[in-house]
Amino acid sequence: MVFAVAFDTLKFACRLRNAGIPETHATAITEAVREAANDSDLATKSDITAVTADIADVKTDIAAVRADAKAEAEILQTEIKAARTEAKTESDAIRAEIKAMELRLVIKLGVALSAMTVVAVGVVVRMLPLH
Repeated sequence: MVFAVAFDTLKFACRLRNAGIPETHATAITEAVREAANDSDLATKSDITAVTADIADVKTDIAAVRADAKAEAEILQTEIKAARTEAKTESDAIRAEIKAMELRLVIKLGVALSAMTVVAVGVVVRMLPLH
């Protein structure tokens, strides 16, 4: 980007002539200074103001993105906590169901063992000679 610098060449040339520099030299010096000023990449006050405004906008955007990211992180943490609670609840329910099945199995095995004991006693009693 080339920045034009406001430069009053007529006023500058007049000052040089008033200082005693011949008109041809004053004109050449004025032209050289004008070209140097226009060829350089100098920032004007308005350029600096515009860049400063752009930086402020970027800072605002960054702050907004940070706030959004923080809010999203908090939502995710809440969702993770809820998922953990739900998983624990389901895990506890499964454990309780396993305990209930275990208890029913113990009862069934006890009944089956009792029935086998009765049958075994009955078989032994029948095998005993009756007097």
